[in-house]
Amino acid sequence: MKYFILLFSLVSIASSQHTFSARVIDNESSEPVPGTAVVIKNTKIGGITDTNGSILIEKIPDGRHTIIFSHIGFTTVERSFTFPLSTQNEIIIELEEAAEELEEVIVTTTRTSRSIETAPTRIESLPLEEIEEKNTMRAHNVSMILHEATGIQMQQTSYASGNQSIRIQGLDGKYTQLLKDGFPAFGGFSSGLSVMDIPPLDLNQVEVIKGPSSTLYGGGAIAGVVNFITKTPKEKPELTLMLNRTSAGGNDIGAFGAMRNEKYGATALATVHIQDYYDVNGDHFTELPKTSEYNFNPTLFLFDNDKPALKIGNATTYQDRHGGDIFVIDGNADSTHRYSEKNISLRNNTYVQYETEIEGMGILSAKQHVGFFNRQLQVIDYLFEGQQQSSYTDLSLVRICFAELYPVCLRILSAGYVGYHGTVHCGKRVAA
Repeated sequence: MKYFILLFSLVSIASSQHTFSARVIDNESSEPVPGTAVVIKNTKIGGITDTNGSILIEKIPDGRHTIIFSHIGFTTVERSFTFPLSTQNEIIIELEEAAEELEEVIVTTTRTSRSIETAPTRIESLPLEEIEEKNTMRAHNVSMILHEATGIQMQQTSYASGNQSIRIQGLDGKYTQLLKDGFPAFGGFSSGLSVMDIPPLDLNQVEVIKGPSSTLYGGGAIAGVVNFITKTPKEKPELTLMLNRTSAGGNDIGAFGAMRNEKYGATALATVHIQDYYDVNGDHFTELPKTSEYNFNPTLFLFDNDKPALKIGNATTYQDRHGGDIFVIDGNADSTHRYSEKNISLRNNTYVQYETEIEGMGILSAKQHVGFFNRQLQVIDYLFEGQQQSSYTDLSLVRICFAELYPVCLRILSAGYVGYHGTVHCGKRVAA
């Protein structure tokens, strides 16, 4: 009697378990989709389709079950079946390729704020995600952001002070034009100091133009143009704090804030970078110079129809870099230990940008920039001093008209002026 009951139970269990046979194909090409995950919802019963897109699932209990078909690059499909099935034929499941929409990228280095898809000039854009990733690697300047870009080489121009310049397509760094929000704020003989002066905390996008297309910005842009685009305030306030400490004795403190209402907005950036000199191999010569750097950049915005119409900002950067023989840096110079390189620079830039749409005429844009740069370079008993005042003015009118014979007609009328004047004192001997 016991054996009869046990046998009856086994037969009942076996009769309540069923199989499911299916084949997964692409709905457009009807090709099989191997590697599709097939799982019965809320259970651990399932499997993977073979090279023919087929799968056989066993031991499915009675009742109604939902089966999930998922594969990377295809939309997930859920189908419900009642077991036992009314048919024993193989079931065909069609998957549809998932459509991905990339976020629209607007480039401004063309001076017309066009979509990157319609820009006639080849422009490379580094998005915010990549900037934030590189910011965690090197928080006090933008050299790491450009280091891995194709066709761009970061060249160290001074071993003692650690200054770097940007070489594009093999040309010298002096042929690369650096812009910030379209303003030439790093011109003149700033040279290798430029990259080290730009903190990345407030950047939203970096745009790069390589080759002859960049000559729109003058003779100083033969190699290319690098335009650093800063963030604009959004409806939701933003506050970013940065605290960084490196094993090489570097300390970074930074803050960026942005806020706005319906009409007005403001952003502010403040960073401090303190680096003690660092001698890796014990040869009493610095691999990293002793550095003190301070940045402060407040900006005010006036919005019109949710677009920045007026932008007024000021950026101030002070930097003191001292590298070379560590005995000289510590104040213990003698006849053997004499060489060091000391760079002190002060940069102040004030800029105003106004943009409005004039009905029947197009978009009127006006830019004005005034800059001051002071630099001192001392090597042993030789002192170089230089001061520079610069101004930049740009006025443009962009009109886009649509007609039957000419679908798109783009007319640009622009005038630009860049002026430099100042005093330079070099070759001056000072006390050793």
